[in-house]
This record gives sequence, C-alpha cells and structure tokens, in this order.
Amino acid sequence: PELCRSNNWTAVARLAHRLKPTLGMVGLTSLEDAMRTVEEKATKGNENNVLERYCTDIIRNIDEKIPILKKELQKLSQG
Repeated sequence: PELCRSNNWTAVARLAHRLKPTLGMVGLTSLEDAMRTVEEKATKGNENNVLERYCTDIIRNIDEKIPILKKELQKLSQG
C-alpha cells in the first residue's frame, strides 16, 4: 500500500509488470488482469485515485489468496 500511496507510478508499473506472469501461473487470472490494468494506468500516471483503489483491492485479494496457495502447495509436497 505504501508504494501506491507514494504516487511513484513508474515503480508501481514495474512491479505490476513483474507480478502479472506469477499470478497467471498460479491460476489467479483475475488478479493478473487487475495488474495489467494497474500497469497501463500507472504508465500513464494520471489516475491517482483509481490506481490507489486498484492497488488496495489487489493487495487485499492477494492477502486472501496466500493461505489458499500455501495449503495447495502443502498438498502437492505431500503428494
């Protein structure tokens, strides 16, 4: 959240670009799409309120998904 509040949209766009493929690989395509939107808007850098909202939503969604991903990884490792 701090990065989003800093209005450093170049850094936000760079981070979103790096995270997109990871989210897609683990099946979180809706978050991947949201990251794509953040990257596009951050590159333009003119929609601060929208970007902050997207960032907050993405972070909340990722926080909710982490326990699910950990559980699935444990199942795979017990194989």
